[in-house]
Amino acid sequence: MYFHNYATDRFYSKSNISWCSSIYANPVGQKIASIADQDKELWLVEGNTREIINYPIMFGAPTINSVNVYPDLERWRKISSDTADIKIYNRYAHIVVNLTDRENTTFSLKFADLMEIKLNLHDLKSLQVKYILTRNELSHLQSEDVHFLELFNENGFYIYKVEYS
Repeated sequence: MYFHNYATDRFYSKSNISWCSSIYANPVGQKIASIADQDKELWLVEGNTREIINYPIMFGAPTINSVNVYPDLERWRKISSDTADIKIYNRYAHIVVNLTDRENTTFSLKFADLMEIKLNLHDLKSLQVKYILTRNELSHLQSEDVHFLELFNENGFYIYKVEYS
């Protein structure tokens, strides 16, 4: 069965519509949506999970490391004053972020359109991150200044609220 959208003059099949329900009916997506409906603070997707970096924005959650079509130079300058890093983050980029409590924040270019940030957890505050979506358990990274409140843990996904002292 096909549907015609007169506004865009395009046809859509019923299979495309049912495919969307698998995204929006997913428990992690529903949790993101319920949080994003109440709070428009910034999200971060943590870990080597490039396939989900755009997932929160599908539910209206502003996400720092969703694909950046245009670089947010002001944001990255908050956590890196190294001029060599500008060549890494001044581009269209898929952005993978891995949190660390042992080293300073570093930027590296993995491919022409993929950068990795090893982000010291204390830089979360500079970036104003309030929520984290990850496949990793993060309680071992907490410090006196940064705390992770687990809001969701299902099907291998975690959502944390970041609290700062």
